Amino acid sequence: MTEIIITPPARVAPVHLVETGEYSITLLFEAKDIEPIEKAIAKVMPKKKGARSPLHYSKNLGYRLRLKSKSQVKAVNVIKKPIPLENILPGAIVRVQASFASYEQGGGGVTAYLGNIQLLRESPNKVGEVDLGFDDIEEG
Repeated sequence: MTEIIITPPARVAPVHLVETGEYSITLLFEAKDIEPIEKAIAKVMPKKKGARSPLHYSKNLGYRLRLKSKSQVKAVNVIKKPIPLENILPGAIVRVQASFASYEQGGGGVTAYLGNIQLLRESPNKVGEVDLGFDDIEEG
């Protein structure tokens, strides 16, 4: 059984979307935004004691969800126009199509699969816009 949702807006942490192999993204959520994720996970969570959830909490980061895909996903901007995956950088705010599915191996649990991504706000640290402290050089 699989449960599919569109996540609430979240901040991007580590992201691996442009290289080949396994594609993944880690999203950071505020506590007020995790209810739909918890509900989706609960619908597919095995009834075994000790079954693992893909949603984790830490004092430093808050709620963290890592999603993965074996195939490359697509990304769109706020107005749903296609954009390059290179635009999805740590610090950006996104929503994603997330699929949750149960597994039985190793005690069981739920895994989170990555679908398409909507970029709501670009990272404030976008490459090319970072101030590294160098002054402009005057040509002449």
